[in-house]
Order: sequence, then structure tokens, then C-alpha cells
Amino acid sequence: FFSFNHMAARLREDRKKMEEYIHTLETVNRELQRAQDEVLRSEKLASVGRLAAGVAHEVGNPTGAILGYVDLLTQGGLAKDEEKDILTRTGREAERIRRIVRELLDFSRPSPGENQAVDVAEVIRNTLSLLSHQKKVWKQIEVITDFQENLPRWRGDSHQLQQVLINLFLNAADAMIGAAAEGGDRAKRLGIAVGRLGPDELGELTAVLPRRRKGDAPDVDYTPLRSRAISSPAKGEIGSGIRIEVEDTGPGMAAAVQGKIFDPFFTTKPPGEGTGLGLAICLRIVESYGGRIWIESKEGKGARFTVLLPVFEDRDGAEKNSHC
Repeated sequence: FFSFNHMAARLREDRKKMEEYIHTLETVNRELQRAQDEVLRSEKLASVGRLAAGVAHEVGNPTGAILGYVDLLTQGGLAKDEEKDILTRTGREAERIRRIVRELLDFSRPSPGENQAVDVAEVIRNTLSLLSHQKKVWKQIEVITDFQENLPRWRGDSHQLQQVLINLFLNAADAMIGAAAEGGDRAKRLGIAVGRLGPDELGELTAVLPRRRKGDAPDVDYTPLRSRAISSPAKGEIGSGIRIEVEDTGPGMAAAVQGKIFDPFFTTKPPGEGTGLGLAICLRIVESYGGRIWIESKEGKGARFTVLLPVFEDRDGAEKNSHC
């Protein structure tokens, strides 16, 4: 009887310790998630600051025009038709300012982590429109797009996808303009292609799973667990996928650099010009949706980033996402 009571007491004590461990683990996990969200937010704010400089310049032009029109109206002596024309022009310039500011606000506001059917091609168009306000940069670059028709909609957060795209587009622009500043004479082109993965290409979405990650135990294979994380009953099975390719004509990069570009805080930019978090965050966002991102590059030959995003099916084989 004494032994039984002693064993029961030990079990209660062990259970209490386990509950304490679980509580501690949950607390640490919440703190880690908050830290990750803060890093994601800080990098996004860095992008906002960069975009805001272009937006300020872009807003200055229509603002100057509006002030000029107001001055003309104040002076008086204009015919009714002339006044009407000036008011029409003023309204057009004001609408231009509203559109520019709205695009920046849409990108900068905190994302609630939405899970919606997303038109990937439309997100790319909106991203290019947002970046176009940096005229000093983008007037130097020819942008070529190739969007396949009837793409399935990807389910996820369009704001997070836009953050990935902005990082890729700005990095490409920096590489090409930097090469030109150092005496390069190659044409500056940014190619953006979007297409649907065929059945024979779906294996690419899981081909990278054996890649080891920092913190993995040396004697444990996490591939089965990560496979289940990508295809789960809650999500369904991978029915198709979307491929996004972003290719530039910049200077390219050495293999040693390619192996580090997704590491946090790694950057080839001068101090103060890059956080080294952009591509690390791109990797985190893409992998959180069961996707893949990688680079192909050779020195002097430009670089191409490829992003694969899975489109899941219900158990009956029907795609969860409608078509664009």
C-alpha cells in the first residue's frame, strides 16, 4: 500500500513537471513567433521606407500641378470652359496622388495573415505598379512579363506574397544598376514569368525536403514529418502548383555566395544599404506555404530566382482554388 501511494505521488509529481515543461514550451513558442513576426515586420518597414522615397518624389509632381492650377483659378479672368478644363485636370492629379498613397498604405499596413484565394498575376501587376513610383530606378530597366492564362488561384496571404516579390524585384534592380555603375554595359532587363506546374513537375515541390536545416539533430531524418506538413488532411493533397520566375541581367553571383544568400543577415551590399534579412524572410514565407524558392546564377550571366507555390486539392480531387 505504501509503495502504491509512493508511486502515485511520483506520478503526480512527474505529471506536474511535464505540465510545467509544456507551459514553458508554449511560452517560448509564443515568444519565438512574436520575434519572427517582428523581424518580418521590421524588414517590411525597411522596404516601405525605401518605397516612400520614390512615392514622395512621385507625389511632388501632381502636387505642383495642382498648386499651379489653383493659382490660375485665383487670378480669375478665365472663361467657363477654361475653368472647367482646369478643374478636370486638378481632379485627375488629385486622383493620381490618392492612388499612389493608397498603394503604399496597402503594402505597409500590418497583414493579419489572411488565407484567401489569390490571383498571383494580379499581385505581380500591383507590385510592379507600386515600384514604378521609383522612376529614377525603374526608368532604367525594361520589365518583360509572361503570364500563362487560366492559372489556378493560390491560397494564402497576398501581402506576404507581395513582400516576397518586392524583395526579389528590388534585389534584381540593385544588382543591375550596381553593375552599370561599375562600368557594365549589359542591357538592364527584368523578366517575370508565371506558369502552372504540370503533373510531372509536382515532384519539384517535395524534391528539396531532404535538405537539412540548422538545428536538425544529426541522426534524425525529418523528411517524413515535413512531407506530412506540406500535404495534410486539413490542406488536402497538392493538386497543382504555380511557378514564378524572376530573372535579371545583372552581374550574377559566385556559387559560394549563392549558398549563403538565404542566411539571415548575410548581405553583399555596403554597410547601411541592406539588412541581410530580405531573402531569409522570402524563404520563411514561401516554405510556410509548403513552397520552394531557389536561385540559379553564374558570374557575369545574371540570376534567376524560382518560386514554386502548391495549390491544394480536397480529398475528392477537386481543386480548392478557383481559376484566375
